[in-house]
Amino acid sequence: MKRKIVSLLLLVSMFMSAFLTSCSDIDTGYEEETSTIPEITLTIYGIKGEGTTDEAIDLVEAQVNRYTEDKYKTTIELHMFTEEEYDEVIEDAFVKTQEQIERNELAEKAATAAAKAAREAAKQLSLEEQKEKKRAQREYEKWAESQGETGEIDIEMSDDVQLDIFLVDDYQYYQDLVERELLADISSSVTGTYGLITKFVNPTILSVAKIQGSYYGVPANRLMGAGKTGYYYAFRTDLVEKYGYEVTELPALNLAPIDAWLESIKANERGVVPFLAPPAVIQNFDFYMDNMEEYPAYGAKNVEGAATTSTNIQPILRGNNELNEMDVPVAFFHFRKMFKYRQAGYFGPEGADPKTTDFAVGVFKGSLDEVKAQLGDKAEQYTYATFAYPRVVTDDLFGSTMVVSSSCKYPARAVEVICGLCTDEKLRNLITFGVENVHYEVNNDGETITKLTNDYNMGFETYGNSLIGYVPEELGATYQADAIEKNKTIKASAFTGYIHTLEDEDIAAFEEINKVVAEYIDGLMNGYDVSNTADENGNGTIDIDDVFEEILVKLGKNEDVLGVYPDSKDGEDYEEPYVRLQGGLDSGFSTFAASRPTTAVVIDNSIITKEEKKRREELLAAEEAVEGETTELPTEGEILPEGENTEAEAEVTDEATETSPVEE
Repeated sequence: MKRKIVSLLLLVSMFMSAFLTSCSDIDTGYEEETSTIPEITLTIYGIKGEGTTDEAIDLVEAQVNRYTEDKYKTTIELHMFTEEEYDEVIEDAFVKTQEQIERNELAEKAATAAAKAAREAAKQLSLEEQKEKKRAQREYEKWAESQGETGEIDIEMSDDVQLDIFLVDDYQYYQDLVERELLADISSSVTGTYGLITKFVNPTILSVAKIQGSYYGVPANRLMGAGKTGYYYAFRTDLVEKYGYEVTELPALNLAPIDAWLESIKANERGVVPFLAPPAVIQNFDFYMDNMEEYPAYGAKNVEGAATTSTNIQPILRGNNELNEMDVPVAFFHFRKMFKYRQAGYFGPEGADPKTTDFAVGVFKGSLDEVKAQLGDKAEQYTYATFAYPRVVTDDLFGSTMVVSSSCKYPARAVEVICGLCTDEKLRNLITFGVENVHYEVNNDGETITKLTNDYNMGFETYGNSLIGYVPEELGATYQADAIEKNKTIKASAFTGYIHTLEDEDIAAFEEINKVVAEYIDGLMNGYDVSNTADENGNGTIDIDDVFEEILVKLGKNEDVLGVYPDSKDGEDYEEPYVRLQGGLDSGFSTFAASRPTTAVVIDNSIITKEEKKRREELLAAEEAVEGETTELPTEGEILPEGENTEAEAEVTDEATETSPVEE
């Protein structure tokens, strides 16, 4: 640090005579506007794969710069490290850049003081000395121009660290960097100047990088939730037609309308199981932090196919609150319906095989093809509709994110480079695969590549957009097209991007409450009477509301049996720990949810029979004819050809899309 300051002070002394002979009528500012600087240098810090050599990185860097210097007027320095050493390198870079900022501030103060002294001395110069000052001024300008500057004194020392663009692959660390103010807020560039990012990066993926309404990074675009699947209804087509029921509701058919249909099946179809088995998920509801086993007591509303999710936490129990039908918690509604179906004898025997069991409707996990495979030869006898879309969580979206350091001098130019990695196939291919015909060759299909060497290895989904550019041959030529289609039916969990924070007292209550509810959750999901009055098979005469009452008493409704809120009062003023905790849960979640961007699931009508799809298309055409002309907008997150970006976006509000279960 001292060496940097001394060097700058020596430079100040070297040109003291020039400043001393400057006259007051000459402009003192020589700094050029940033926007007019023709060329700059940016650094990219990243993670390299095993076997990658420095020589290979240097070769790729040279090829990258042939491209970026021409297209972006930007020179790129690649700094690649192994995964084991990367975190330490980044933290060390933060320390060094902060030291540089501090010493530059000291040097600037010294230079300012010298300039002030020079101005004071200039007032005392003689006429002859005024001539000398002009000569000195010209000499100074020549020197400054030779340094590539027009006035700013800034000598880079060998120990300087420039941290501009770097990777973050841990969401907790990402939030920590934002809190430490080490990341630049790049919102205006992402949504404005380089808004093409929002057309090439799926909005669900991009949403996880938004904190308190601002973007601090651009996650790698990729196939979301690989291996995750949704749930489908399978309705026996002949029984649908026989009893006048229509599989018409989209995007996900709610359970409520099928009650009368199930009752008809039970009454009139001997030997037919009305409902094969209770669904393994709850429609329009995500358990807290997407973890029913650990956090079964609370959750959030997440309407299938809608653009928004709830901004508050819901308890799974209604408790003793006086709520109207529209306020009934989603999970409570589901549990009571499962209990009703179980008592009515709608469900088949435990573990019933769908291939051999005659059933009217069932809910199955998997893709449509996987669901049909579970039914075997019977698959063609059924009509299919969505029950629940595949859910993705934070880890599915935040695998690798490019961010800009708050110490970067040119954050907008840094976002331009990040935009290039998301939208420019050539730049994406260079960083990901290396130099063509050196590190890889393109196969005859023109889509996939074969590696030629093992000295340049980068993660396929690490840098930018893996849904453009080439693809490793093992993934296949249709990988990207298939991934784009799969992403259309993915819905983010209500808790994607959320990290909960509770006071110590509340954490203790939270843990105890979830332990109590965990004793009951499996039974509630399957519609069994799980109270103490039930037999070993879950059979009993007690009402489901009494089951909930038993849980609430165990949670401390009438006395503080949990022992987590010792200051609670007895009698009418007593506040249940279960209810009291919800305020703490809501305070953090509502703030998070309020800044979450809207992302709507694209409806995939291919899950419906051809006849039903045609009928819906006719209905839609009739509705549009009534409503008048409509403006066609691109699907949010649709991959558009470069240059066809549009600012038009459809906004879907809670009032227009969100539905609430109605208590029967």
